[in-house]
Amino acid sequence: MSSAHAAVPQPVGAPFPACPTCCEKLTHSPATAHCPIERNLFHRSSPGRQGQMRRIYNRNNIAADVPLMSNGTHPDPADVRVLNENARSSHFRSTRYVIRAALAAAIIFPLLYLVASSWQDWKDRLVSATDATERSTRIAQEHAIKILDIDTALIQRVLDAVGDADDASIRSREPAFHSLLQRLGGGYPQVLAISIFGRDGSLLASSRFFPSPAVTIADRPDFQDALSRPQEMRISGPMRGKVKNLRTFNVSRARTDTRGHFLGMVSIAMQPEYFEGFYRDLLGEDGLMNIGLLRADGAILAWHPPLKRPAAAVAPGTPFANAISRATPSGIVIMQSTVDGERKILAFRRVGAYDAYVSSGYPVSAVRSAWLMRTGAISAATLIPSCALWYFLLFSLRRLKREESAWQKLAEEALLRQQLESNQQEVQRREMLGSLVGVVAHDFNNLMAAISSHAQAGLASQSISRLHDALRGVESAVLAGQGLTHRLLAVAGKQPLRAQAATLVQWLRNPRLVDTALGDAITLRLQIDDNLWPVYVDLSELEVALLNLAINARDAMPSGGVVTLSASNTRARNVAALNREDADYVRITVSDTGHGMTQETARRAFDPFFTTKPVGKGSGLGLSQVRAFCERMGGFVSLETSLTTGTSVCLCLPRSNEPEESADEHKGRASIMARERLHLLLVEDDALVAEAQQAMLESMGHCVEWKPDAIQALRRLKEEHDFNAVLSDVQMPGGMSGIDLFETLKAEQPHLPIILITGFAEDVKRLEAIGVTAFLKPVRADALNNHLSRVTHG
Repeated sequence: MSSAHAAVPQPVGAPFPACPTCCEKLTHSPATAHCPIERNLFHRSSPGRQGQMRRIYNRNNIAADVPLMSNGTHPDPADVRVLNENARSSHFRSTRYVIRAALAAAIIFPLLYLVASSWQDWKDRLVSATDATERSTRIAQEHAIKILDIDTALIQRVLDAVGDADDASIRSREPAFHSLLQRLGGGYPQVLAISIFGRDGSLLASSRFFPSPAVTIADRPDFQDALSRPQEMRISGPMRGKVKNLRTFNVSRARTDTRGHFLGMVSIAMQPEYFEGFYRDLLGEDGLMNIGLLRADGAILAWHPPLKRPAAAVAPGTPFANAISRATPSGIVIMQSTVDGERKILAFRRVGAYDAYVSSGYPVSAVRSAWLMRTGAISAATLIPSCALWYFLLFSLRRLKREESAWQKLAEEALLRQQLESNQQEVQRREMLGSLVGVVAHDFNNLMAAISSHAQAGLASQSISRLHDALRGVESAVLAGQGLTHRLLAVAGKQPLRAQAATLVQWLRNPRLVDTALGDAITLRLQIDDNLWPVYVDLSELEVALLNLAINARDAMPSGGVVTLSASNTRARNVAALNREDADYVRITVSDTGHGMTQETARRAFDPFFTTKPVGKGSGLGLSQVRAFCERMGGFVSLETSLTTGTSVCLCLPRSNEPEESADEHKGRASIMARERLHLLLVEDDALVAEAQQAMLESMGHCVEWKPDAIQALRRLKEEHDFNAVLSDVQMPGGMSGIDLFETLKAEQPHLPIILITGFAEDVKRLEAIGVTAFLKPVRADALNNHLSRVTHG
């Protein structure tokens, strides 16, 4: 047993201590004593930590330090145990409640879903059936109107041809009238025959027969109707022809002289089969629906599909019969059909101004059958998994009871272990936070001191040259602060990258910043292969990473030495110290001949804020930035060190298959375009930042107008203006951000460039991901001016 956990020895002959919970004298040593009340625990104050922590021992003599209460007293372990047991009991109780609630929900919600979905499906099917009947009825109506209009035109032509001729005159010219009638009706499939009847109902001429047979229709209802109401177009009921006994119905109109005296009747015998064939084609394969043509009194003229028990008319007293008796133009009813005996959704429409209706019916039983089939399938698909879920939840309840018993036995050990881990994590967290606060505060205090000193020197200066020197010093300090924030963001993985495919041969052979950072006392050797593969990399971040390695190498060789910068192609399996999948990489290695690291230091070398340098000599972010950069590029970094031979840091960057670009061309690409005076709109909610940015832009020769939020800026841009570009912050109050302003202007004024500026690195990454140009504060004047020149020149 370690000394940290060892029981405190008692002097020979000294009485055993009392339990602080029950104040009973213990009869065994503290290492084996059991509290008469607690039974499992003996607890006492830990020597050397009185007033801060209390150490608790369990039955196995394992100790845990419990912090003091806020009032400085020791927490009673009995209270700790009661609280722990209450928490466990509450946990199991809440879990049991959740499982029971889930069981109830697993029963109620599927049933509610079945009821709701079944009801909605029933309504949808009724609507669908209603739509189908109404659609079919409308088409049948249009068809019937067209046919009856043709019949009306044919009858009128016959009437015009016959004129006021009497029966004898017509009989004498029967061949001519037969030819005329045959010519008029022969081109229409719905026409069975066109006939001219005399005053007494005898057949005078027909398109179907010549010579006309000796038949009379004086007793037919349609002839009687024509005799009594000679001015109306009449549609007869269903009948059989006098000669051929064929199914037919007639469309007829009386012949009258100029004084209105009845001279006879012109009749067109229609073929019901024509209408039934059209209805059959209209319904297609759907054998559920029916369509019928009916007279206004309910007599059935044509019907599809054919009736098993033919009916002459719709029975009176039904909703449909009542509707057509009132001359209702159209409607939908659900009724028990007296024609075929089924309950149907029935749609009907009047055929124009004619004495006829068309109707279409959909059986409710067919809707119900389809609904029951789908409801059954949904019920099976829902209830079978639900039954499995019910069984699982019931099983979980039984298992929870067993687990509760097991947890009661393990609770004490879990409490002690959790307390120890919590204490260790708190110490580590405070250590890390202390390192972070100390390093950042120290570096920024130095930067603030530099800025303050240069500012005071500039204020006290009497010469322009010294003032410029002071301002350059302020700018250098600001850039150094920006570099520090960039390194912090890079370590956190939030620094935006601008990666590209590039070949590094010439770029690595001219490492000016690395050479400068090493100084004159250190020799830089280059070993760069000529055939390096292209890599996908952010060259600026790579340069910072190499600079960090160069500075570390320089600090490791205060008396001088040799730094070797090498680059070659490799496969991941050739790097023995790394566990990576096989892939092509470009390996960049920076090696020095200085003092290496111990194994303990090497293990922590890449931890943020870890440094072995004296205070003020390093931030502990260099190697952590290198690792973060490599990992964000899809690569990795390794370190080899020895106290005698020095340190080598290897950066492995993945090979790129994209079109490559020479890195030395990248360095020299940016060119400063010629300045011109631009009219700019600046949108910034922080007045101090806006004042500084306006001063910087005006120092470039531009004219700047400032608005404190996006709403005011948009209102100004809707007025007449001559702005060349808009510079806007991203995060602003007022309900409209810079991104909202960008989207609005792109839609309304797409020709006007807009540049977004933000203080959040994450905003830059998100904006660049959607193709929006954004600058991270603070913005360098030359970079902003160059970008303004590019966007305003197209």
